Amino acid sequence: MELLVEGRFEEVREYLVAVSGKTLEEILDAKRRQQQELIEAIQSASPEELEASAEKIRAVMRASKAGGSGRQRMAPPPKRDG
Repeated sequence: MELLVEGRFEEVREYLVAVSGKTLEEILDAKRRQQQELIEAIQSASPEELEASAEKIRAVMRASKAGGSGRQRMAPPPKRDG
């Protein structure tokens, strides 16, 4: 992530290729195909299926609010003596 923040995109590209064995274009094409498949699945779902899925999401959101298991801050790193 630091490489992206610093604008070192070519190094990120090389890392992705090394890790996955695929070119960046192949990785992005796969992501686009997956996104399109999800969009098509949503578009083809019936209103009842969409409502059932939405209710499941609402239930999870309510449970996470009630349980207090939300995000927590990380402790700061220990200070160095120096």
